[in-house]
Amino acid sequence: MLIRITIVASLVGLACLTCCSKREPVVAAPEVEWPEGTILVIDGVPIFQQEIDELIEALRLMDPDKTLPQLQRYALTNVALPRVVGMQLDTRHREVVMEQAERLHATLLAGGEPGEDQPEMRVFEQGWWKDAGIDVWAKARNMEAGEWTVHESVGSFLIFRLREKPPEPWGRRTAMPIEMYILPYLPQEDPKALLEDGIDFMNMEILDPKWRTLVPQHYKNRMDAVTPGSEVEKS
Repeated sequence: MLIRITIVASLVGLACLTCCSKREPVVAAPEVEWPEGTILVIDGVPIFQQEIDELIEALRLMDPDKTLPQLQRYALTNVALPRVVGMQLDTRHREVVMEQAERLHATLLAGGEPGEDQPEMRVFEQGWWKDAGIDVWAKARNMEAGEWTVHESVGSFLIFRLREKPPEPWGRRTAMPIEMYILPYLPQEDPKALLEDGIDFMNMEILDPKWRTLVPQHYKNRMDAVTPGSEVEKS
């Protein structure tokens, strides 16, 4: 509860500042060299093309009639963008939970038992993408049964493994038994509202020209999107 109050108070403070003064035009900083494969930067945190590509195969199984641009846009707005926004809403608590997740992962890899300070394991007997999340479902396609992995989802770290791997070919309703530990670093009662508030106080820089048309216009407007050397892109 304290975390939620702190975040909301910060956002309210930012809202007051925004209302009291006009935003200056945001200009990208072309001198910054981002890692290869960076497509977008959200308040200094990069989103990579690989993050999108890792989801495309699973999304195509989920909805084979969608075009590649539609799938890329879905991967951005439903997974990659919310994850990066959530990472920045409470960075201090995120670091604490990350260390906790790393300790738990090391314990599980060594065959040990989680400590009392760790969350209880959740079991998805018939887990599919709607239960476990499309990012988990996509990642699981390239995992071996019994292999523990750490994955950062929207507002939480997940440590999970497949009990057994379903045979190919996979379809949109392919179920997979998953064992998972969930370690949230954002309040879970209404994370979507928190993320939506966060979006309005963050800026976007579009580095890959093809993403200028892939990013939905309303996100570009809300996040004062810029491309290197240009001013805000607004319709």
